Amino acid sequence: ESITPTVELNALCMRLGKKPMYKPVDPYSRMQSTYNYNMRGGAYPPRYFYPFPVPPLLYQVELSVGGQQFNGKGKTRQAAKHDAAAKALRTLQSEPPPERPEGRRLGEQVNGRESEEENLNKSEISQVFEIALKRNLPVNF
Repeated sequence: ESITPTVELNALCMRLGKKPMYKPVDPYSRMQSTYNYNMRGGAYPPRYFYPFPVPPLLYQVELSVGGQQFNGKGKTRQAAKHDAAAKALRTLQSEPPPERPEGRRLGEQVNGRESEEENLNKSEISQVFEIALKRNLPVNF
């Protein structure tokens, strides 16, 4: 089983303390035609009228991570996200991890609690599951 670039990027962003933001780019913005399809004369519209052939649709996604932007393209939205994530991974993997204050490591507990910095990078659902797991409590949504 292989890990998708988006999953790998999410894990890397958690370690770096950055949040990936995906923004779809409108696929039709460049394909607007100035041709007027209603130009034909006559009282009745033609029965069968086929416009010019449309090139295959290519989805585009813009990914923002820590002030950097990456563009991805693909035949589906998901493929475009994977492409953008793969490009971001190549760049971000070379970055050094952020320095932790006072020499603490990620996940290290202070006064029996995890550091606030780590909790800021986790979703509320993840935090609930972790606390419930530590206290042996079942979680149902």
